[in-house]
Formats: sequence, structure tokens, C-alpha cells
Amino acid sequence: MKIGFIVNDIKTEEATYTTTRLSMEAINQGHEAWTMGVGDLAYDQDENIRARAVTAPKKRYKSHELYVADREEIKAFAREEGAIVLKPVSGSGGASVFLVRKEDFPNLNQMIDAVSRDGYVVAQEYLPAATEGDTRLFVMNGRPCRSRAGTAHSGGCAPERTCARTFTPAASSARPR
Repeated sequence: MKIGFIVNDIKTEEATYTTTRLSMEAINQGHEAWTMGVGDLAYDQDENIRARAVTAPKKRYKSHELYVADREEIKAFAREEGAIVLKPVSGSGGASVFLVRKEDFPNLNQMIDAVSRDGYVVAQEYLPAATEGDTRLFVMNGRPCRSRAGTAHSGGCAPERTCARTFTPAASSARPR
């Protein structure tokens, strides 16, 4: 299948952006993924829409997150990453979330059993900086409404904090135009 992704500006796309990751996953699954910027679209006089698009090389891209039910795929991912986080697909509020390090590999089957109540498991690369907490920004129409800091594992109650000026440019980029 040929899949086209339209982004604001192709020159500003980065490997960590959702669109880029979706494109890489499409290629991993055997599809052709093409990316084009809004400025690359044209409505011609013959009433056809045309686009200039680029595609990524046809190679296998490494994903740092899996949504799987296959126990062996989870184990292979853990061996490759060295340390991973396992959690249920459905929101768990921090319950049944496991940090799996190399020394935990002998107990990996039990951890998978505990997390796979819906059949599938989310396996993510472990990011050591996550222990410092995170910030979740709530945005409406590109304007920050409020933010919460921390998680149950990094600080308990996730207190609400006022939006820092640094969030506004990122939130504005999502504002409807």
C-alpha cells in the first residue's frame, strides 16, 4: 500500500515526531510511505491535485516501543534494549507497570503474565531520565490550559502547576490555523 503523510514543513521533521515514526513503522510493515509538506501540494488547472513527496529508504527501522502479544518478541526486545518498561495496553494508573533490567530476565514470564490481562503488552525502552518525573501539558486550540508534573512513581500526587512560558511555543504549533 502507498501511504502519504502531510506535515507542516518537511524540512523541520525529526525522527522523534509521531508522523516520522508512523512512516517508519509503515515501511517496516512493507508499505511505501511518502511524506509531503503543505507547501508541496498544488491544485492544477486541469483540476488535479499534485504533490511533491519524498520517501524514506526501504530499510528496517528500529522501534523503541512495541504493542505485542508474542512473549518471544517481548523477550527479544528486552535482550536488545537491556532495560525496558512493561505495562498494560489499557491505562493502569501506574499499576502493573514493571521496570525490567537484565537481572530481572529470569522473572520476565511472570511479569508478562501480570501485564497481559488484555492479551497485548506495551514494551518500551527504559529512559533513565524518567525517574526525574515528567510534565503533561493539556492544550486546547493550541493554548496551554494547565500542566501536571511528575507521576505516581516519581513524586506521588502529580500536583498541578502553572504553565511555563517554555510550553507556549510548542503548544502554539498545534493551534488551528
